[in-house]
Amino acid sequence: MQITLRSVEDVLAALPPLLGFAPSDSLVVFGMKDENNKGVFSRSIRIDLQALSQPGFAEYLAHVIDQSGITHYVSVVVQDTDDDELPHRHEVRAVSRAVKELTSSEGLWLHLPAFVAGATWSDYHRPLRTGTLPDPATTSVAAAATVEGRRTYSSRDELRRQFVPAPADTRLRVLELTAPIARAVELEEITDDRAALSRRLDEIDTAITAATRGELPDDDTTVARLIAALNSVTLRDIELAQEPGDRTLAAENLWVHLWQRAQPPYDRALTALIVASSYLRGDGAKARIAAGEQRVPDRLTDLILIVMQEGIEPSEVRERFGADMTQERARLRRP
Repeated sequence: MQITLRSVEDVLAALPPLLGFAPSDSLVVFGMKDENNKGVFSRSIRIDLQALSQPGFAEYLAHVIDQSGITHYVSVVVQDTDDDELPHRHEVRAVSRAVKELTSSEGLWLHLPAFVAGATWSDYHRPLRTGTLPDPATTSVAAAATVEGRRTYSSRDELRRQFVPAPADTRLRVLELTAPIARAVELEEITDDRAALSRRLDEIDTAITAATRGELPDDDTTVARLIAALNSVTLRDIELAQEPGDRTLAAENLWVHLWQRAQPPYDRALTALIVASSYLRGDGAKARIAAGEQRVPDRLTDLILIVMQEGIEPSEVRERFGADMTQERARLRRP
């Protein structure tokens, strides 16, 4: 869906649905690149405000801008303050000057107290230039996010609350059931038992189909079987290649539901699934928050974080990965 942003207000109001939540106490960067003499959205990122005063931050931001092919960007300091002076004014001037020297990109540096309708934004370099934020929930970008099934959370904390584990007794019961099934799955993968792995793939697919209707498994045995199956690297990677749309979101809801009921070492695969599927869907905020819940290092999770750090577009990864996993799914189905 193509959406035209014509003003600073349009860009600012687009940031919460693009990020997936309304940030506070943050530096938010909206990047654009030139395509056919038009500015096209490249990426948006959120960074803790403390980074502004850290050594090397300007170099890091310049690297992200260059790697993403950004030619124009809007940086927004989001922080409420009672002072008349704009917050972090000296740090912003130092960083913006350094980034300008390190890149050929043109940047606009703004302050916004909060992402609420009627908030006044100000320009760090042109103090008399101000404007009023429209309601971010009523923009065309917010409408497009709703159509695509992406929710905009009121805050980062609300998004993080998805990752609250189930009660300890539930996780313990599931763990006891998961361990022997996981050993069987591991043997099936080692021996390339395609028939057995294909049956487990069918079980996962059936659970995703049920999740599209809002039905998530509630009995411990089914949950344990799904957790164990998804600890197969083969099955986990195949299930990442979902077609965009309702099924992708349903699968992601299922992964979170299972993660809440899993314990180490079996939660690692589910964390990786959530991180990777969120990133591939364009929800970098959820991917980063899920990665923060990583209890045991995982190569896929770490790889996705590197890809995000380098500013690689999800579409580039999704196209190549989807083709490979479609072939792997077909291989399992062959007699």
